[in-house]
Amino acid sequence: MRYAWVDNAKAIGITLVVVGHVNRGLHSSGIYISERLFTLLDSIIYTFHMPLFFFLSGLFFVSSIEKNGKKKFLSTKLDTIVYPYIIWSILQGGVEVLLSKYTNSKTDLIEVLSFFIYPRAQFWFLYALSMIFLVAILVYRKENFNKSLPITIVISFFAYLLTNTIGSSFHVNYITNYMCFFLIGCLCSKISIEKSIPLIQSKTVLLATFVTFCTIQYIFHVKLQLNYLNIGLMTFIIAITGIAFISLLSIHLSKMKIRSLEIIGKLSMVIYLVHILAGSGSRVILNNFFHIKSWYAHFILGTIAGITLPIIFYTVTKKININFLFSRPKRS
Repeated sequence: MRYAWVDNAKAIGITLVVVGHVNRGLHSSGIYISERLFTLLDSIIYTFHMPLFFFLSGLFFVSSIEKNGKKKFLSTKLDTIVYPYIIWSILQGGVEVLLSKYTNSKTDLIEVLSFFIYPRAQFWFLYALSMIFLVAILVYRKENFNKSLPITIVISFFAYLLTNTIGSSFHVNYITNYMCFFLIGCLCSKISIEKSIPLIQSKTVLLATFVTFCTIQYIFHVKLQLNYLNIGLMTFIIAITGIAFISLLSIHLSKMKIRSLEIIGKLSMVIYLVHILAGSGSRVILNNFFHIKSWYAHFILGTIAGITLPIIFYTVTKKININFLFSRPKRS
């Protein structure tokens, strides 16, 4: 089952991903307004946009694994997550090696081919999502998963609070950082939307959630002078409030039936895979060929390129049947 509001939430989330990476790319190139504004924008985005994606992934986990069973569910994730991870780690890495003299970082072939151990660039998300799905499959038991879910969430919450203490050996931080949001998504999938429609469609609730989100962000970043790396109770609250706000906003937007937003949401994976090449390419062309140094021009055009060029590229590949770039070829 597909929900329009989920596509809207994915669209908002992937736009924030593109904005965050464009902002970081410009900073690495020495194009930014001020160090403080860069750090503030970067930290605000990273406090909640990736937890949002793990939450959305958790929404459909239970229904999907109950429908397909563990074996087919795992096979599907190998096709939709692991396969694109391998293809695009090699493809983007290869382009970065060829164009090293134009990009912010120098990349060699050994780095590219180490993607099974060290995920590159934005592809860490697919690596982390694969790990979380694997853990979820291992702990899933149809007869008691829903009953034990609250306890599992509490355990994952404490793991989140201790993530900096636990460390990142064997990428365990991917699980400690995001498992709780995935499991909260699983829990929310059991909530009857129909029964809570008056609440979720209330503009007052939406406004209150937005004000709460902004207030907590202000306290965290301005008053306490912390950033998204200071993982603890405050970052958890910010992430949950951000997820709630984006979800409510997306539900309101779904009533407006904004076609472009739904398309971006449906193709969020395509945008995620291609946006670094598109955004970096935009920066290189504007900087090296047109000699444009304005942060505003780079930021706006880079964000537009990061969203639209992957969609155009995907449309072209579909027309000329280069489908293997985004989905594993099926045997006849």
